Amino acid sequence: MAVTRDTFTEGRLRQRLGADPPRTESGAYDLRGANLARLSLSKARLEEADLTRANLRGADLQRARLERAVLIGADLSEALLQDADLSGADLRSACLHRAVLDGTRVKDARLGDTDFEGARLRNVALWETGLTPADVAGAASIELAGFLRGAPGDLAVEEWAAWCGLVGRQPEQWALRDALKEAAWRPWRELLRQTLRDLDGRLGALSEASLSRAAPRGADERSLSRAADPQSTPTERSVSWLKAWRQSRRDEP
Repeated sequence: MAVTRDTFTEGRLRQRLGADPPRTESGAYDLRGANLARLSLSKARLEEADLTRANLRGADLQRARLERAVLIGADLSEALLQDADLSGADLRSACLHRAVLDGTRVKDARLGDTDFEGARLRNVALWETGLTPADVAGAASIELAGFLRGAPGDLAVEEWAAWCGLVGRQPEQWALRDALKEAAWRPWRELLRQTLRDLDGRLGALSEASLSRAAPRGADERSLSRAADPQSTPTERSVSWLKAWRQSRRDEP
């Protein structure tokens, strides 16, 4: 029999559990409380699986299909979730200590009380889950620069900018400077400039050394950084800018 993604998933689970994995009434895997620690489940088909309180510590879930899976209270610490699909999944009270999420899809995922301590989140659209930067910042390492390498039409630019202004770091500073030179980002240029000013005000402008031969930048771009408004914090400026930007878009004929 040919090995498909479905039979691969079934085989790996059977090998770990010592029996055929049980199913829910809907036909999805019933893996409540299962010990799947360190198991290789890359590309596994686990859509709608019930993984409540499952032990997935250190599991390889890269490119796994976990849409609408139930992961309430699951231990996903140190799990590899690069390019996994968690759309609509329920991760309330799940543990993601030192987990790696890179390009992971999380649209409509439920992340209430999810523990992100030490997690690395790279190019994950956390705004699609209803989280705010305050819910994650300080606990996780967040990088959003890669979103600017795609097409603006594939990105909720306003939400990205708000998050970036609040949690962005040097990679976002570089990505913003590059995007400002691209024609595709012209309609968003003023929003990107404001976001860069917020980052420069919070982190400090990129140094002259970093803008040297290895990565030449024009003087006009270096001048984008402005002194921070002493009467407001970066958070207040980012939020107020986003509100003004949205209003201006609504007022356009």
